[in-house]
Amino acid sequence: MEKVLVMGGDSRQYYVAEALQKNGYSVCCYGVPVKEKGKLEILKTTALKLQMGEADIIVLPIPVSVDGKTVKQETEDDVVLLSELYENLREGQKLYGGLFSEQLVKICKKKGALLYDLMKDENVAIGNAIATAEGAVVEAMMLSEETLHGKECLVIGYGKCGSVLADKLKGLQAKVTIMARNAVSRTKARAMGYEVREMFGRGDEQAEKYTYVFNTAPAPVLTEQVLSRFDRNAVIIDIASKPGGTDFDYCRYAKIRAKLSLGLPGKYAPKTSGEILAEAIMSQFS
Repeated sequence: MEKVLVMGGDSRQYYVAEALQKNGYSVCCYGVPVKEKGKLEILKTTALKLQMGEADIIVLPIPVSVDGKTVKQETEDDVVLLSELYENLREGQKLYGGLFSEQLVKICKKKGALLYDLMKDENVAIGNAIATAEGAVVEAMMLSEETLHGKECLVIGYGKCGSVLADKLKGLQAKVTIMARNAVSRTKARAMGYEVREMFGRGDEQAEKYTYVFNTAPAPVLTEQVLSRFDRNAVIIDIASKPGGTDFDYCRYAKIRAKLSLGLPGKYAPKTSGEILAEAIMSQFS
């Protein structure tokens, strides 16, 4: 029986552990938010190092770390230093997670541990895009005092998240415009019936008309120069990887409502997202 250690992260990790246990894996957890007491084995700090060395599979949070020093966790358990994790890795261990640092990749290669990036799994990527898009809609509605129905919405970027988000907004009867740097992406968006714009810079983007702006592009696209053209009642939700693509300092100065919204799958759909991650892990052994 495969021994699995699930470490840290948000509520998705609980549902990963629960799903793996239901499918016959021997599962223990550390630093995982507990949804229902007694269903999973929760380790004490003193037992963690032993389990890190003995586990056949270690499921790490996504991302593994936010400070570059400790494993990401939301519980009040003692933090786990990345150095402790590295010390206890052994040859043949399988590590699952995503957004791995170069250092972790290098150490796993040196020690012979196998690293699996779940974010490169197509099913995970699609499921993550759906949960992220739905979460972005919720975040926008919480930050605003207006409906999405009938409002002008700008989606910057038309990759997996951008395309799913546009579809969700369209389903809410919003008026959706897609802005994308890539010509193929613009063609795809146009084929789906969206109004399409190139990236900011040409001066004909009509920035002032948008009530909601959603950025998925991991680049500085919403600069002070661009933001100064938006209506002051606009709401900006940035779901690009940290630090996002928005000048949040200017937004605070200009009193534009803007939010960097990260980790939305874990915040709004942890059960669905966790089960998708568990399926991806188990598919490696089917």
